[in-house]
Amino acid sequence: MPLPGDLAGRPVVARETVLVQAGGELHCFDPEDGSRRWSRAAADLGPRVAVADDLVYTTHDGTVRALRGA
Repeated sequence: MPLPGDLAGRPVVARETVLVQAGGELHCFDPEDGSRRWSRAAADLGPRVAVADDLVYTTHDGTVRALRGA
């Protein structure tokens, strides 16, 4: 699946999820078939994300954010 825009940071693979920031959004893909599970605006997210316990963690301007849905 083509991504909108350039990558921001590195893709993250965790369990059954691939996370990619591109085109100002954070995208979540199924690693087996490449289908997009969800997307979210990334304006308030840093360029790096980590996944633990089904949460996506990132920092931006000194704030740690945890997102559900990974």
